[in-house]
Amino acid sequence: MDHAELEDLLALAALGRLDAPDEAALEAHLREGCAQCEAELRALREAAAALALSLEPAPAEQRLWLKLKARLDQSLPQASPAGRFSAPEVGERQAQSAERPTAPRASRPAGHERYDAALRRTPRVWPWRVATGMAAAAALVLAFFAGGAAREFGRIDRQRRLRIAQLEKQALSLSSERSAARTQAVRLEQALNRRARLQSVLMASDAHMMHLKPLGPAPGARALVAMSATRRSAVIQAAGLPPTPAGKAYEMWWITKQHGPVPAGIFHAETGREVIASIDPPPSGERLLMAAVTLEPAAGVAKPTGRMYLKAPIPAN
Repeated sequence: MDHAELEDLLALAALGRLDAPDEAALEAHLREGCAQCEAELRALREAAAALALSLEPAPAEQRLWLKLKARLDQSLPQASPAGRFSAPEVGERQAQSAERPTAPRASRPAGHERYDAALRRTPRVWPWRVATGMAAAAALVLAFFAGGAAREFGRIDRQRRLRIAQLEKQALSLSSERSAARTQAVRLEQALNRRARLQSVLMASDAHMMHLKPLGPAPGARALVAMSATRRSAVIQAAGLPPTPAGKAYEMWWITKQHGPVPAGIFHAETGREVIASIDPPPSGERLLMAAVTLEPAAGVAKPTGRMYLKAPIPAN
């Protein structure tokens, strides 16, 4: 049982109405040290005890005076249905009154005085006990329903907080998806721009193309370099290269007779994706001997230091 279900058992436990399994579960919960349930059970038991006290039978003293009243009623002469004594009884009483002196009115049998005193005391006790019982019963009922209302409000609050958490999670997920979509849109736009640049170079009147062949580190790789002197631009299109390792980049080189390797630009490769990257055109006025691609540090270097993945010898003019 959860805590709310155990709280529902407290009112029945205070009245001694729990069955064995529920009673065992509640006792185990209280042994675990739940101060809230222990205090509520104590208050409910006190209210139940006050209710039981208010409904107890009359004390022994009251029962004794009630018996005495019955005996006194039997010893007194019975009145006629009209509320008067019969004629013989009246004559007999008058004769007895003439024979003995009249007793003072102030003196009454001791039994009558105790009986009257008991009757005077009795109404002062019973209303108080009835009022106490009603108050105790009202307190018990209010405690029961107040506890139920508090648990219901707690359940509604838990559901509300859970719903808010779910909405926040959905909002976070949508925000992440939107960010990913924006990133993808930027990448697609960049890819389209690179393809448009390649198309522009290929459409130039002086377009020149060069095929780079794979070497040992990437036997399945291939690349095409398009150049245009009039447009002063060059583009490399490669496929089959291994994904670029972290902290590395592929670097394109023009190897000239005058200056040796001249860096042309860097690019990155991804699994299953074609690479299209802009590079610098060959140095103007220098004789090209070879073009190559090596794996270098991410920022690029002035002279090649890493392994060569692609190369293309330039035929002599």
